[in-house]
Amino acid sequence: MNLGSPNVASAAPVQSDGVIAAGVYVEGRRVANIAIDEAASWRNKPDHVVWIGLHEPDMALLSRLQRQFQLHDLAIEDADHAHQRPKIEQYGDALFIVARTAQLEGESIAFGETHLFVGEGYIVSVRHGASTSYAPVRERCESCPRASPAARTTSSMPSSISSSTTTRRCSRRSRTRSRGWRPRCWRAR
Repeated sequence: MNLGSPNVASAAPVQSDGVIAAGVYVEGRRVANIAIDEAASWRNKPDHVVWIGLHEPDMALLSRLQRQFQLHDLAIEDADHAHQRPKIEQYGDALFIVARTAQLEGESIAFGETHLFVGEGYIVSVRHGASTSYAPVRERCESCPRASPAARTTSSMPSSISSSTTTRRCSRRSRTRSRGWRPRCWRAR
């Protein structure tokens, strides 16, 4: 992650219990690290996207998010309780998505889930149980803002996150050699 960039308003991530990352993006570039209670004012700015990542948050933190984004009571209740079935629900102009995750731990597979709140100008990812961090997704989006629409629009962020829940990422070097695939920003111009 490029948190040391002079373009980022706050160099250090604003974290508290359960908050992994909270940032604001404009045209795919992180422009600020924010506190949860600042989220509503940032998401209402034109062309700004707020992305907040949580890991096993408590109800108090989810209630703060609910106030910031006017999230539906039933979606908040579901996000507080893991073990939901995979689903996509629409509440007004917002979506609530539940995806199952799997992670290899030694010789066995551990299961978890990710809940996503997606609306105009924001996405909130909530991880429960076994799930790898979404820091690599954020890093990928930030390293290739033109090639990656994920950090530019909330409509494409869920697909970036869901691909990371189902695909184990290998190193950049082995991925480019084994599949011949490279993001646009890695290619010679």
